[in-house]
Amino acid sequence: MLETNRLILRPVKREDAEAIYAYASDVETTRFVTFDTYKSMDDAYNSLDHFFLNRDPKVQFEALAIVLKENNKMIGTVDASRIYRKDNVEVGYVLHKDYWNQGIMSEAMKTYCKWLFEEKGIRRIELTHVPVNTGSKRVAEKVGFVFEGDRRAFEKIDDAYVDMPYYSLLEGDLK
Repeated sequence: MLETNRLILRPVKREDAEAIYAYASDVETTRFVTFDTYKSMDDAYNSLDHFFLNRDPKVQFEALAIVLKENNKMIGTVDASRIYRKDNVEVGYVLHKDYWNQGIMSEAMKTYCKWLFEEKGIRRIELTHVPVNTGSKRVAEKVGFVFEGDRRAFEKIDDAYVDMPYYSLLEGDLK
């Protein structure tokens, strides 16, 4: 478990299904994520069973729930891809739209990235986002990620492949 002034970051658990559904079923919250907007609670349980809670700890870390200290409410997640090249991961995150533009995700990501570097021995963290997602761009910049360029025709959005901005973070970059 990790803590900041306002947040607790703890492993995702099955009891988080309703909170996950609350943001993952919202079209605005999921507009820029890589999963489909949830249509039912079954989608939340399916993601818990097959994505969040079904990991080999030798190759992938637990996803962490973002929980508000003030009311113990789970409002999002921070996560890393499978470890590759022995000490590299790509991070992803999602936050319920009611909590956007409050510095919460930047606070969570700074703490998460510091933990990846100091406790998990990660050397390089990568991040990419949909080009029009200015919120993710701001989070990357606030945390210290360095823009390296665009991944050409990297992601299919609607019916076309689009270039995706690509960032990296080394421990010395962390703000």
